[in-house]
Amino acid sequence: MFVQRMLKDPAFAAKVKEQQLIAASKGQNADPNVIDEATAQRYLDEDEAAQKREKTEVKPMSQKEAESLERVDNRAEQVKVVAQSLAFVGLGVRAVAAGMLGATNDPEVARDVCTIIRQAHKPEETRVGEAFREGEMIDVETVEAMLGDVSIRWVAVEAASGRGVEQDGARLGVAAFSVAGNRCDVRFLCVRPTYHGLYVGHRLLERVERLAVAAGARQLCCCVPSCRTSMRRWVERRGFRPLSVAPFPLEALPFKITRADAKLVVYGKDIGDAQPPPPPSYDNMD
Repeated sequence: MFVQRMLKDPAFAAKVKEQQLIAASKGQNADPNVIDEATAQRYLDEDEAAQKREKTEVKPMSQKEAESLERVDNRAEQVKVVAQSLAFVGLGVRAVAAGMLGATNDPEVARDVCTIIRQAHKPEETRVGEAFREGEMIDVETVEAMLGDVSIRWVAVEAASGRGVEQDGARLGVAAFSVAGNRCDVRFLCVRPTYHGLYVGHRLLERVERLAVAAGARQLCCCVPSCRTSMRRWVERRGFRPLSVAPFPLEALPFKITRADAKLVVYGKDIGDAQPPPPPSYDNMD
């Protein structure tokens, strides 16, 4: 039985061989290829006992575990669908003046953009450990003014396919930025909460970097509230490094700061090698 098991079960044979070599190295047996009958039977008994334990110890997957695994699989599919089905369009008077394909300055845009920004910044009011303010982040009038400011560039990421994810053309996120010399300042980069973790923000940031490089920028800067630990980690994972700390401009804010330790952390990232270049429609917008 032992010999047959050695011939037919490579894993068992390897384990026995390993034990033989160990015994030989300790001087317990001069020839590692020789094994006595008692030891052979012990190996068989130990292996049989181990197999029985594996069968009894492995419990069937619970319903909760199965549902959790299914959510992971579904999330992975969502990431794949969303990441491969994104379109980028310009917003505001600047993009319209440049003749960008799909660009719009419709009044409804300001309300939708305002909603996206508010939703993305909601943790600043509600999340334990990150909340630091009271009051709306921004109002529609301010968004309208920013969309009408030619010094501010806007780009939106939209669902280009409605394959069970979202209707075609729905805005999933927006970004606003301005370029002065070799520096690009990101005013907003916001994604609807239901699309967090689906690569939307990452793709949007990549787009901003490419547009900024095309406009001559070599450094990308943004401000993140010191209390927003999750957001700070997000930008740091994407190559940003803290440059300085500044106080909130309290008199200019539409909301109230509720934490004395809340500051603005200024981040910077070198973007001179951002590739590939963006569409040329932004190149002649100055």
